[in-house]
Amino acid sequence: MRTRLRPRAPKNYGSGVALWESLFQPPLRALVEARGWKAGDLFMAIRMAVTGQPATPPLFDVLVALGRDRTLARLDAAVAALRA
Repeated sequence: MRTRLRPRAPKNYGSGVALWESLFQPPLRALVEARGWKAGDLFMAIRMAVTGQPATPPLFDVLVALGRDRTLARLDAAVAALRA
C-alpha cells in the first residue's frame, strides 16, 4: 500500500504549523499503524530526509519553516537516493 501525500500539500500554509499538522499527522499516523511501524521512527526518517540532522526543532515546525516546495524537493531527493 503506497500512501501519496503530495496532492494534499497546501500551496500556502495559512495558519502555519497547526494547519500542516492537521493535514499530515493523521495520514502519517495511519500509515504507521497500517505498516506496524513506530511513529517516532517514521518522523525521524522524515526529519533526516528534510534536514540531514537527527535533532531539530519539532518536525512540523521545520516543515513549515522550509516551506512546501523545499520540503517536497528534499523528500523526493531522499527517496531517489534510497532507490539509487
